[in-house]
Parts: sequence; structure tokens; C-alpha cells
Amino acid sequence: MSGSTLALDAAPHRRALLLGVALSPVTVAGAWFLARPSGLMALTLVLSTGLMAAGVLGSYAPVGSRRPTLGCTPCAVAAVVTVPAAGLLLLSGRNDPSLLVIAFGAVAFGLAQRLRTPTECPTR
Repeated sequence: MSGSTLALDAAPHRRALLLGVALSPVTVAGAWFLARPSGLMALTLVLSTGLMAAGVLGSYAPVGSRRPTLGCTPCAVAAVVTVPAAGLLLLSGRNDPSLLVIAFGAVAFGLAQRLRTPTECPTR
């Protein structure tokens, strides 16, 4: 893979992991508050979405410097936008379980985007 590496293959990013763990209660509680799920499947989707949102936000922790680790700027913006978008979907999905699935998918895309950490954008 030229131009990108998996974040899991790199040296451990303790700050990102610690920030993700620290944000987990906040994002899970926020997801639960927004969706107020009823049923085991909805609860599982909402809690998983909250945990993945913490992972996305934790991936922006500075590693080795004081600047956030962004990677490719358009990709970084696309990943972070999935968190508030999922929040809006969770809020709208109180009566529509399909929106909970879409929120889960959006944050999963954002987390996958952050784990793929492109080091450079393709140029024309």
C-alpha cells in the first residue's frame, strides 16, 4: 500500500487509546441519551456507535507532538464529520431503527478512515 499504512501496524499510540477510553463514557452516554433505545438490538447498535465515536475522536490525539494527528486533511474531515452526523441520525432514529443502523455504518466508516491513516493525498 503506497501512501497509507494501517495505524495498527505503527508503534502503539497510547495517547489516542487513552483519549478514546476517556471519551467512551461520554460518547456512549450521549448516544444513549440521543436515541433512548428500546430493545436489545437497538441498545447494542447505540452502544457500539458510541464506542466507535470515541475511537474516531481519540484517533486525533497528538502522537509525539502537540499538534493533532490529522493525516490527509480531506480524509480527517470526512472521518470527524461522521460523529455529529451519527448523533443526528441517533436523534432522528428514536422511532426508526433503520436510522440506528445508518448511524452505526457512518461511524464505522469514520473509524475505518482513521485507522487507514493516509500519509498523503493522491495528486493529479
